[in-house]
Amino acid sequence: MSAKLLVVTGATGNQGGSVINSILRDPELSQKYKIRAVTRNSSSSKAKELALKGVEVVEGDLDDNESINSALKGANVVFAVTLTNYDGDMSKEITQGKALADAAVYNGAEFIIFSTISSPSKISGGKYNKVAHFEAKYTVEKYIRSLPIRSAFYCPGSFYSNFTRVMRPIPTGDNEFAIRSVMAPDTVLPLVDIERDTGSFIGAILFDEDKYNGQTIMGCSQLLSCSDMAKTISEVTGKQVKYEQISEEDLVQNLPPLLADALREMFVFYREFGYAGPETIELSRQAQKLARGKLHSLVEYLADYPLDL
Repeated sequence: MSAKLLVVTGATGNQGGSVINSILRDPELSQKYKIRAVTRNSSSSKAKELALKGVEVVEGDLDDNESINSALKGANVVFAVTLTNYDGDMSKEITQGKALADAAVYNGAEFIIFSTISSPSKISGGKYNKVAHFEAKYTVEKYIRSLPIRSAFYCPGSFYSNFTRVMRPIPTGDNEFAIRSVMAPDTVLPLVDIERDTGSFIGAILFDEDKYNGQTIMGCSQLLSCSDMAKTISEVTGKQVKYEQISEEDLVQNLPPLLADALREMFVFYREFGYAGPETIELSRQAQKLARGKLHSLVEYLADYPLDL
């Protein structure tokens, strides 16, 4: 049987790149699929690296329907990821996601895998409705489910790389640091090595499309409470790192209003309902069992990508 054509969007990004590299390393999936990588710039160093690995590289712009239709021509399976927008405007990402899905259907693709996220508004019964960058992806997911194409969905957990950004330990004294957020110390989050482990979860779907049709798979490399995150970072760095729960007002001080509202509601939602709702821990453990390939712990991630404190 001839190999299926898998078209990967965002191919030079963390998720798309992880999917491609995992398939190339997998003895079975590398025979089952040939890969077409879609990127905005085929002349970039990452795009050239993919081409050297034997991957077909084409240019495609999510804001240009004609280029996306061309990039998906002949696709059997599509891995679709959209660009997250943090300015509170959902329309651009929704438009991009729907255009990708429409192009998949138009070109006769059999299966689409979309990188999604949970809907705080739906899970909270409308209580938390300002996390626009979550709601945009969930809106696209709902749209895909309405189309005449088989589909599966990947819901990645909180990125390990967030410890260099929004969850970065801040200095509180001599060799003393704190991770500060509104979540409770015992709030448990699914964490993911987005660049190295995404492909392990997508690989499971690609190995058995029928099994995962209509399903959502969490991306979880490790489950940790907020206090255990701080403890792990402390052990790896040799610095004193503690977790401190702070007020919502302190969390968002000095942030632009739209971003402040989104981050505040996002973290309060995690605290009250869980990252992806009440079933977060169960779904995360299931995903860890089905992953096709090694998953990286936070300790392993920090060893390879040291946190400079």
